[in-house]
Amino acid sequence: MIRYKEDGIGFPLVFHRVDGREEQEAHSPSWFNKHEVVQVLDYVEKLLFNSIIPIRPSEIGIISPYLLQVRALHCSLRKNSAFPKFTLRCHKNNILEV
Repeated sequence: MIRYKEDGIGFPLVFHRVDGREEQEAHSPSWFNKHEVVQVLDYVEKLLFNSIIPIRPSEIGIISPYLLQVRALHCSLRKNSAFPKFTLRCHKNNILEV
């Protein structure tokens, strides 16, 4: 984990390479990777439930340039009732409520 400091405040950042396969639906120019979705959900679970310092969903940021990846994360978060409500924003400020 990398700690980025701005004005003396530390922000944890994670850059994690995931081996997987990028997939694309026939009708869409966007991409998604199921293995990355699983890894992101694992990080979210650890941050929310296994963290020494309590973390709120609003304090977690996940960046993806692909709309289908955002939708895959949205679907996976909705399917898991253990996760509290999340708001996901894609690159054009479309908002998906989880």
